[in-house]
Amino acid sequence: MSDPTRYVSGLVLVLCCVGFPSLTNAQLPTKKDVPLGAISGRVTIEENGARGIVVSIRPREFVPGPSFSSKATTDEDGNYRISKIPAGHYSVLPLSLAFVLPEGDLASQRGRPLVIVEGEEISGIDFTLESGGVITGKVCDQEGRPLVEERVRLVATESANSGPVYRTDSLTDDRGVYRIFGVRAGSYRVSVGEEASAIYSRAAFMRRPVSRTFHPDKSEESEAAIVEVKEGEEISNIDITVAAIIPSFSVSGRVVDGDSGRPIPGARLRIGKITDRGRNTSLASVANPANANGEFQVDGVTNGTYSISFATPPGVNLLSEDVHFEVRDQPVTGLVVKTSQGASVSGSVVLEGTADRAVREKLQQIILGVFVRREGIMLPVGSSTNVKADGSFQVVGLRDGTLGISLHIPNLMSAQSFSIIRIEKDGVVQPRGIIIEPGEHITGLRIVVGHGTGAVRGVVTFENGTLPPGSRVFLSLRRVEDGTPVNIRTPEVDSRGHFAIGGLRAGAYELIVRANVPAWRSRQPIAVQQILVNDGNVTEIAVSLDLTPNSDQTP
Repeated sequence: MSDPTRYVSGLVLVLCCVGFPSLTNAQLPTKKDVPLGAISGRVTIEENGARGIVVSIRPREFVPGPSFSSKATTDEDGNYRISKIPAGHYSVLPLSLAFVLPEGDLASQRGRPLVIVEGEEISGIDFTLESGGVITGKVCDQEGRPLVEERVRLVATESANSGPVYRTDSLTDDRGVYRIFGVRAGSYRVSVGEEASAIYSRAAFMRRPVSRTFHPDKSEESEAAIVEVKEGEEISNIDITVAAIIPSFSVSGRVVDGDSGRPIPGARLRIGKITDRGRNTSLASVANPANANGEFQVDGVTNGTYSISFATPPGVNLLSEDVHFEVRDQPVTGLVVKTSQGASVSGSVVLEGTADRAVREKLQQIILGVFVRREGIMLPVGSSTNVKADGSFQVVGLRDGTLGISLHIPNLMSAQSFSIIRIEKDGVVQPRGIIIEPGEHITGLRIVVGHGTGAVRGVVTFENGTLPPGSRVFLSLRRVEDGTPVNIRTPEVDSRGHFAIGGLRAGAYELIVRANVPAWRSRQPIAVQQILVNDGNVTEIAVSLDLTPNSDQTP
């Protein structure tokens, strides 16, 4: 895959649950030639219709390969309409550089969540925009020389009622001047430079790393001046003189085969900075591969403790342990990264419960994710592969640890949905993963997969209050029979309180609806409801959340 890192991070949630839960298509079951949906609404500025604003709709989650997205431009009265939308989970967002959504609007971060079922026409998806503010200033060094193409960061101060912290950035020009526009009204800190945990590698820009400095010329965030921005206001002279140019050095060495000592030409590496607590942070790929002699060099590395390792390409059964080193006011040379044979796993995917030929053909579109959790590593490491026509698969280049497997369906609009029922090794069910030793080759693994055609649609309502701005409502689902959690790819309830979960196997489930209210610390509203799912049918339900506040809540 062209972007394996992004794909791995998208599936980490699957492995964070107890055991290795199944992955269902977060989408209602569909048939050929099903009716398509549409949305419409109005965009206003100061209560007047806003002409020429682009409104975009896109899938709410990352999916490898092509997926549906569309957009429309508002007319003279600010009205828009987007049609021919397949059923699914989407984000809807007006796109404008100079105008912004007010604080507290969920759409200001990721787009307004929206669940669309087959043939549904949704109206009233309206947006109100306001003029964005501007912050501008100059960045220079201690001698007053401008810093060119330096990244200036603007980060909102945290608020109990806000959602994710708003942030943006801009590059300085040849005069050291920056101008950040389209800023939502609020309070901000402005800074340049990198945090201490960052990986510096700026040789390509021919400049050295800059220590993190806040306006006005402070190295500590707690001492930073707060810049207040009002709607449509331009604030100038937010200048920064950087505290220091951080000394940086080169790191060099070789990548060799651990057994023969032969060089590994073209090897790619990854480097990470290790914190005082021993955690590897800011893991980054080294820009240039090793040369024909296996030699590598990383420039722009600041003082600190690091690790470097071989970045295993897909399909290659090689890996290396981390090589730790320290940079202390001078270059580091002579590092040796030794590769060794990785572990591997192979087996077959078996469909259970249906003999439908069309369903079996769809099974070949599945991407199988094979992951290993290791003690002390924050994120699982692993790889992915397609299932072959005969149901077989093989994944190489794995580390030792606890092995887990998950399914990914690349086409959200597919009528088929699959989930893992059980994983068998030597005929024994493995409910909590499989231990894999260094260099071990596990064969004959049997992944038993079920095909689901049931669905749940519903709406969440609220009693005894309303949710504060910035609140979000999430779903989780587990089978009553065995307590197995079902991963819901898009677990958030949409802006109308609607939700839809598709591709479910028949059976009894427990649905948990939970509100995430940042302003309410001690109690997050929750509701639990049992539901029964039947093959080929849609179960319609309504869930009510009680918002009665505790003493520390401010509804």
